[in-house]
Amino acid sequence: MDLKLTESTESERALLGAALLRDGVIDDAGEYLLPADFKNQRYGDLWALMLAVRADGKKAKAALLRAEGANLDTVAEVQNAVASALGFEAYVNRINGGRHARARRFSNGCF
Repeated sequence: MDLKLTESTESERALLGAALLRDGVIDDAGEYLLPADFKNQRYGDLWALMLAVRADGKKAKAALLRAEGANLDTVAEVQNAVASALGFEAYVNRINGGRHARARRFSNGCF
């Protein structure tokens, strides 16, 4: 029997979202989870890219992943799921390094 480590695309998306927020997730899960273990092929491809980026000693952030050839729709899908789970303002605050006022302006449409 072929055991898949992930059971749903929601859990896959959650893992990828956590990896976008914290590189340690990639370092820890990368020892056990292979791209082929993903039910959703696009998520497996993104995971493979995250692993490669980390192997090069870089941080697996969305902009770098896009520059490295990640599927733009897949990255956006994962980012949107994280933003929904955390709340948009908390998500923007997190990726801005804690600059809360800037996050509030962004979430209010004041760029």
